Amino acid sequence: MEVCPENALMKNVKQVREAVILDRTRCTSCGKCVDLCYPNAQRMAGTKVTVGELVAEVTKDLPFFRSSGGGVTLSGGEPAMQPTFSYNFLLACNQRGIHTALETTGYARWEVMSKLASVTDL
Repeated sequence: MEVCPENALMKNVKQVREAVILDRTRCTSCGKCVDLCYPNAQRMAGTKVTVGELVAEVTKDLPFFRSSGGGVTLSGGEPAMQPTFSYNFLLACNQRGIHTALETTGYARWEVMSKLASVTDL
């Protein structure tokens, strides 16, 4: 299937009806197959964003945060599963004076949790 840059889509030749198999080990969630899926059998859930894009979005609420004492809570999925992104986002919020909280299961190495805690207010 030419649409997939990772060759994660294959025709299932074992079935009578034409079907497509998705090899999730190759899929990078680029969304190209979703955009071209005629029967709309696939959907993208969520959106990939950079730390900068997310910070720009939450910065729009700075006036509200300042007047209410509120801030940002980073929660699940599990923020500790993306420790670099979570750390950089929380650090950027701190640098802008945005109060931060972290909701996590705590199921991560101590080094990860300690680093995230260092940029978390609550």
